[in-house]
Amino acid sequence: MLARSIHLMIALVITTLLFLVVPDADAEELPEGITVTVIAEYKSRVSNLDKVRLVRVLMKPGAMFDNVLVKNEEYCELKKGTLTDTSHATNTTSVYTVGSRWAPPKGERHTVINTGDEIADMWVYQIIEKGEEADKM
Repeated sequence: MLARSIHLMIALVITTLLFLVVPDADAEELPEGITVTVIAEYKSRVSNLDKVRLVRVLMKPGAMFDNVLVKNEEYCELKKGTLTDTSHATNTTSVYTVGSRWAPPKGERHTVINTGDEIADMWVYQIIEKGEEADKM
């Protein structure tokens, strides 16, 4: 039990250090100006976790995820650009710039817009629990 807890803690630390908000969608399903690439998937040895997925999201200026549901626990880092995130649950807006790290709450809806003048490069780690739908965004 302790070994599993330690493994989970190590996995979460690695996730925050390496780093990316996106489900398993085909390019046709994504909003215009957004590209999502699964960089890696790691099977978990923790009993209630299925896998950890690293995803890269590129958003052109003005591109938007509108009212998207956060289906998995996610840890995000912005490597380039500016993103504005509005939480529909709390009606709060946050602006993220290069180096920002955040974790949108699972189960909440958000609107994320590239409000900068360059392509935003966001990396997301998704923690996929067993029995959950494994979306890439």
